[in-house]
Amino acid sequence: MRIENIHIDGFGIWHDQTWGPLGPGLNVFHGPNETGKSTLMVFIRSMLFGFEKRGSPRRYDPLKGGVHGGWPDLVAGDTRLRVERKPGRQVRGTVTVYVGDGASDETALERLLNGTTKTLYHNVFAFGLEELEQFHTLQESEIATHISGAGLGIGASRWASVQKDLEDRQGSLFLPRGQNSIINVAFKELEDVRDDLERTEHEPQDYLAAHEARARLAAELSVLEDTVAEVSRKIDHYAKRVKARPYLERRRLIETRLQQLPVIDRFLEGGVGSLNLLLSLQRALRVKLKKI
Repeated sequence: MRIENIHIDGFGIWHDQTWGPLGPGLNVFHGPNETGKSTLMVFIRSMLFGFEKRGSPRRYDPLKGGVHGGWPDLVAGDTRLRVERKPGRQVRGTVTVYVGDGASDETALERLLNGTTKTLYHNVFAFGLEELEQFHTLQESEIATHISGAGLGIGASRWASVQKDLEDRQGSLFLPRGQNSIINVAFKELEDVRDDLERTEHEPQDYLAAHEARARLAAELSVLEDTVAEVSRKIDHYAKRVKARPYLERRRLIETRLQQLPVIDRFLEGGVGSLNLLLSLQRALRVKLKKI
């Protein structure tokens, strides 16, 4: 897109002034200071992006008459059109785009600008001494995007798309306050592993100590089991003795009685039968004694 003609109805010091037709190449406007060169540049800006707010020195209200505004004639490819802006209800004014015999509103101008913003136009395509003095404005994101795209030879819109794709990929990998990005999830897992390591740091030593204690307790348990078996045998032994005590006392009583029997120096009458009876009784007592 290039400017072919410029007409100012009223803008700053300019009134009913026309320039053109301008050549397709480089066109130079020159003159002494304070002759309106910067005013002309601001006029082009205002026609494309609107007047500045009321009361601002950059609004350039007419000083020598005329209706505030005017128009540039533009050539976009094979199409010639006129962008006319006049005061309106909005501070920026009312714009009309004429193409042939037809007229359109500001949406046609937006399509013509193809996403070029006011800030970008002021600092890249129509900059003055003020912008040069404030070089840091080139660091603004949209300006940096356009310059980067131009430097790569892919255009601002293409570079913005590439940059958006890179930002999306970066967001999927890591976000400073994110939780679901790949690196964020990996950091969380790493923190969990570190917590587990800190919590289990002393577990090997604890395991070895517990293993030694278990071996010691197992040895003590074996000794105690032998002691319990020995005590159990003694308990059984003494229980049997307690059970046999009445029989033992009876045996001692019988032995005492046997010792107290008188000595028989002659064989009594019927003594054979008595002897056999006593022998039978003796055998029975011995059988009982063996069972005890």
